[in-house]
Amino acid sequence: DKLSRRDLIDNMNRTASLIAEAGGQSPTVMRPPGGNCSTLKGNIDLPIINWSVDTNDWRKKGNAGNAAAARELADYIINEVNGNPGSIVLMHDIYPSTKEAACRIIPRLISMGYQLVTVDELARYKNVSLEKGKTYYSFAN
Repeated sequence: DKLSRRDLIDNMNRTASLIAEAGGQSPTVMRPPGGNCSTLKGNIDLPIINWSVDTNDWRKKGNAGNAAAARELADYIINEVNGNPGSIVLMHDIYPSTKEAACRIIPRLISMGYQLVTVDELARYKNVSLEKGKTYYSFAN
């Protein structure tokens, strides 16, 4: 939100180049830091992906082995996505409790019949053509 239009575009182009260099392909979607889309609209050539389930894991970041934090986070996510196929869940892989929660969530969701996919795949499965500059929060019915 604090970047000028020019700095925003330069930042996005540098980031896209680094991603392509590291991963072998350019990004097809982007999630803005903090979910802030206001300065992106009209300035970005990618679909903007936000989320329908905010885990707030950054507030509850427990240490490795913090089973209570991981269990609480896993239960919250399962409760939020249950019955809402197409949900987009925001998680940060830098927190040990989030990593532990993911190890709990993934098998549970699969056993419930959910399939974990990329955002591009999710849009395709839901027959949504992602539009450049448009913000998406969910693909739930």
